[in-house]
Amino acid sequence: MNDEILCIKVPEDIFITIGKKKLKKIMKLSTAIKLFKDGELSLGKAAELADVPKLEFMEILSKEGISVIDYLPSDLKKEINVLK
Repeated sequence: MNDEILCIKVPEDIFITIGKKKLKKIMKLSTAIKLFKDGELSLGKAAELADVPKLEFMEILSKEGISVIDYLPSDLKKEINVLK
């Protein structure tokens, strides 16, 4: 798969304060989290966008209070009953 380059304008003072490398990392991670949370990207694709391993992305989501597994209460109850 080919990568695309996205160019955005950033105020110079923010660019200087944060730095190019850190700003790029933050923007990729924040975008990946948002798109995963909104159901726009799968876990694997979001981790790929964030440029981190899937397990690390899962840990990041957990720290952000975002569930990786999204069960409805009724579905969760069924799963628990199956395990009993």
